[in-house]
Amino acid sequence: MHDMLVRVTVFACVTCFAAGGARAQTDLCGFIKKVVADRSAEFTKFKGDQDTTMGNVPGFYHGSLTPTPLTTCTLQVWRKPVGKAAERSAYACDIAVNMSDDEAETRYADSAAQIRACLPNWTFSKTVKGAAHMRLMATEPGAVVSLDTYDTGAIEASVYGTPPPPASVTLSLTIEDTAPRP
Repeated sequence: MHDMLVRVTVFACVTCFAAGGARAQTDLCGFIKKVVADRSAEFTKFKGDQDTTMGNVPGFYHGSLTPTPLTTCTLQVWRKPVGKAAERSAYACDIAVNMSDDEAETRYADSAAQIRACLPNWTFSKTVKGAAHMRLMATEPGAVVSLDTYDTGAIEASVYGTPPPPASVTLSLTIEDTAPRP
């Protein structure tokens, strides 16, 4: 039996700004549980039309399940060897972008609290290197859930040699299936 890795990357946050600037709560726990439940089936329940935003690359699809109405998701299905894994799939949603450090810290803390409440029997670890580089990792046999912030503006600035914008932090959630496959 070969160990295979199926990755689900879900970019998410627990809050988003609704009309008028008020923060609206989303059911992050329900979203996580639905995605985790379908990970071994390569997220077929959530597979939409082919996504051609990155060119005509096979294996990229629009995702039909989103944590909030304003979110767009992408499903990546890999059917070739990647390292030691025979296949790897990812479900990614990007809804919290261009946040300031303060907003990222608040949204990260809110999301982390919801994940801890949602997965009470999982093992947690945390790494913090500033507002733009925080990670909460939850682990159980067969799965890993990671909540991360990263500064997209700083990444682009380092590539292009320009100053980063003041609000460029993204909050992401990654769900990985680490269960062995037959």
